[in-house]
Amino acid sequence: MFRSVRASIFLAFLSGGAILGQPAAKPPNFEVASVKPVAGARPALGGDRIQIHPGSLAMSDVRLRSCIQWAYGVKDYQVSGPDWLGAGFEALTAPRYDILAKAPPDTPVAQLRLMLQTLLAERFHLALHRETRVVPSFVLVFVKKSPLLHPVESANAEPDVGGKGIVLNWRNTSMAEFAELISSPLGMPVVDMTHLAGRFDFDIAAPGYYSPVASLEDAQYALADSVRQLGLKLQRRKLPLEMLVVDHVEKTPAQNQ
Repeated sequence: MFRSVRASIFLAFLSGGAILGQPAAKPPNFEVASVKPVAGARPALGGDRIQIHPGSLAMSDVRLRSCIQWAYGVKDYQVSGPDWLGAGFEALTAPRYDILAKAPPDTPVAQLRLMLQTLLAERFHLALHRETRVVPSFVLVFVKKSPLLHPVESANAEPDVGGKGIVLNWRNTSMAEFAELISSPLGMPVVDMTHLAGRFDFDIAAPGYYSPVASLEDAQYALADSVRQLGLKLQRRKLPLEMLVVDHVEKTPAQNQ
C-alpha cells in the first residue's frame, strides 16, 4: 500500500512536468525580429506608432519607454528608469527605434507582449522589477459644466489627438484617456476622478505644451489652465502606484541575427 501511494505521487509529479533538473521553459520568441535605431530629428508631436496585424508587430519611431509600456501592459508613468527612455519633455530628444517582428498568424496579443519582453531583454539587455511606490501625482476632478466639452457617441474606442500651433484638438476621448495622455508632459501620473462617463470632443489652447524650450513647470501651468477651460481641475496628491523599475538597459540594441 505504501509503495502504491508513493508511486502515485511520483507519477503525478512527472505528469505535471516538474521533473527535478529539467531546464526552465524557454521564454516565447518571435520567429524573426528587426530592431533599428532611427536617425534624425523628430517633431514635437507624433511617433510611438504601434500596429498589430495577424502574425506581426510593427513599432515605428518608438521610444524604448513606449516599448516597455506596451510589453508589460502598464501606463507611461508606471515606468521608472533613465531619463533617456523618454519621460516628459525628454521624449523630444529620446533615442527612437523601428521594430518589426513576425510570429505565427494566430498569435494572441497577450503572447505578442511576452515575446516583446523577451526581445527587449535580448536586444537591449533590459532587466527590471516591480515595486509599489507612493509618488507625487495629479488627480483630474470635475468642477462645473463647460460648453467646450462636447459629449459624442462613437463605436470607435480610440482617441484622436491632433492640432496646429498651441491648439490641440481632442476627438472621441474619454476622461481616463485624457488624464493618461497629459501625464507625460506633466511629468507625473494623472488619475481620472471626474466621474464623467462616455467620450468627448474638445479643443484646448495650451502654450508651453510640448514646446522644445518649455520647462516642466511651464507645461504644468499651461495644462492646469487648459483643463480649467473644460470645467475641470488638476489637484496634487500622493498616491501608491505599482511601478516597473528599470535596473539595467542599453541604448544600442544588439545586432539583428
